[in-house]
Formats: sequence, C-alpha cells, structure tokens
Amino acid sequence: MFDSTVEASAQGAARTHVPSLLSLRHVRKEFDGLVAVREVDLDVREGEFITLLGPSGCGKTTLLRMIAGFERPTAGSILLEGEDIVRWPPELRPFNMVFQNYALFPHLTVFDNVAYGLRTARVPEEVARRRVLSALEMVGLEDRAAVNVKALSGGQQQRVALVRAIVNEPKVLLLDEPLGALDLKLRKRMQDELRAIQRRVNTTFIYVTHDQEEALVMSHRIVLIRDGQLVQVGTPEDVYQRPQTRFVAEFVGEANMLGCSVLGREADGIRVRLDLTGYEAVFAYYGSDRLDPGEPGLVAVRPEHLHVAPPEQADFVGLLAGRVLLGPVVIYEIALASDYVVRAQAQPTDNVEIGARVGVSVLPGRGVLVHREESAIEPTD
Repeated sequence: MFDSTVEASAQGAARTHVPSLLSLRHVRKEFDGLVAVREVDLDVREGEFITLLGPSGCGKTTLLRMIAGFERPTAGSILLEGEDIVRWPPELRPFNMVFQNYALFPHLTVFDNVAYGLRTARVPEEVARRRVLSALEMVGLEDRAAVNVKALSGGQQQRVALVRAIVNEPKVLLLDEPLGALDLKLRKRMQDELRAIQRRVNTTFIYVTHDQEEALVMSHRIVLIRDGQLVQVGTPEDVYQRPQTRFVAEFVGEANMLGCSVLGREADGIRVRLDLTGYEAVFAYYGSDRLDPGEPGLVAVRPEHLHVAPPEQADFVGLLAGRVLLGPVVIYEIALASDYVVRAQAQPTDNVEIGARVGVSVLPGRGVLVHREESAIEPTD
C-alpha cells in the first residue's frame, strides 16, 4: 500500500501548479430542509485522480451527482474552465459517469455497448469502429467485441462500462463506487487497472468510495467528507501521516487513540503527557483549533509506528493480550489498562507469550496530536 501511496503523492505534487479544470464554490445542497452538502469549495486539476472519501451518507455521492448535473445545488457555483455550468443539463456537460451497477445494455454486444455514445453523437461509423476497438484493446477485451455483455464476468463488465465512458473522450470521468459489486481479489486487480488506464488516457477522474485503502492506493488527492463538509483535502500521504482531526486519523487507516494532557508548545510540536502511562513526548499537531496547556487531547499513532521493545527500554509497558498474523507481520494487542488495548506491529519471529509484560515505544517523529473532539467514526456499509 505504501509504495502506491508514495507514487500517488508524487504524482499529485507534480500537479500542484496545474490550473483548475473544475471548481466548486460555496456549493450547498438541501433536501426538504435537511443539509446534505455544506458550502463546499474545491478545485480539481486537469489529469488528476481525486477521490471523495467518507462514511455512507456523508454527501459524497450527492456532490458527485451535482457535478454530473443530476442534482442542482441549492446554492453555489460549479465552474468548468471558469464558466458556471450549474444550469447545464447532464447531456451538455463534457462528463461521463460510471455507476456501481455498470448500467450496460444487456441486449447489446460489447462492441455496441462501447459504440453507443459515439453513434449517439453521430461520429462516422469507421471512426467509431477504430476508437471502440482501440479502447477495447486497452483493457484486453478486443477479442470479446462480438460477445453479448451478459456472457462476461463482473470484472469484464466493469471494464466495458469504463471504456464506454472513456471512448467519448470526456473532460472529466465521474465514478460512483464502481468496484463495490466486485469480490475483494477482483476489486484489487481492478484498482490497478483503473490507475493504469487513468495514467494512459490522462483524463480527470473524480472517484467516490467509502473504502479508505482504495482511496490511498489510487488517488493523487483525497477529499475527506463528513456530514456534508470537507474535513481535509490532501495527498494520500498527507491524510494518512498528517491528519488534522480525530475523524481523519480514525477513518483513514488504523490508529491507536491515546488520551493525553497538553503540557505546552515547543519548536517542533506540542508536548503532552499520556493519561494511562505518564509518558511525556512532543508530537506534531496539524489541526486548526488552539490547544492550551492543561487541555485534553488525543495522540493518534499507527500500529506500524509502535515498536515492541524490552520493558526496561520502552516508552511504556503493557501486557500482551493477543496477536494477529497478517502475512509478513504480526499485530500485538497490548493491554495498557483493563479496558484499553493498543495494537503494535511486530515480526513473526518475535516470540512473546500471552500475558507477558511487553514494552512499547513510539518510533521517532511518529504519532500526531489531534483535538479530543467528536465521537468515533460511524460504521460504513
């Protein structure tokens, strides 16, 4: 995951100075008085793979549908290359959309499904044929052109839906949880294919998902949404390593949340004392709220950033309550108190008995202080 995250972050950084293709300004959406999207401001760059990420019901699909033109904002503007397109109907917007259920025509062949949009646009048949066959070759389906789509596997149907949307050469491709119906193994393979296709065609992708790993692997930038509001926007590395809020720390990846008290600000961060252990250290803080001495906070630290060590050499000590094998690594579950367990990454060769005292240290420069704010994350479907 981390290699892909670094790659996506580097590609995102390279686009920092690319002009915005699509801009949302103060976009708001209400349904019968209930606010679904709250004053969203967002710039999307040309050639960018940007993911709208958040729990179910947070407003990410509503935001995508407003960009597509299927919903009209209650307030605000949607600018395409500087022109407000809020009143443009979907068919006049140079966008295409890929749905979770693919929305293929079951009575047509693969070729005719992909060619449908080109024929509707009255593209000459020979030109359409070349473009369709070229698109099918790109996803390895050129030998299935004459086959009815009902005879294809789920992954093949997903590829047909994707190239049907791309073959019209839209300025922006909108994807609403397009891999949600696939099994885990196929889903991971399609993530790789989607990234490769996006790089090849260099079309702007706006992708909706509630799957955090999918967002980390695929995106140049991630837009975190909660309760209709943008919480944090940044590269995968930004949102994973530098969360600005408790919500981001808990939702993106796994994090141990350690209660603490603020002692004071120092040059490289904020010094805190952990409640359960008394351990003192300085942690980075990226939030916008002021944290004053004596105020409670939380230190968010990833399992891979906790090092298992001999008790006498560690930052704090607990009892080994369990272990979970995850391929090349083991996750130790270490009880710091009767009702609180932290998860730390160890090697399969580490041989510590259940119930034994275990030392835990935070790797230098790791762990982030966040405000002890709203309750924990809602479950996703």
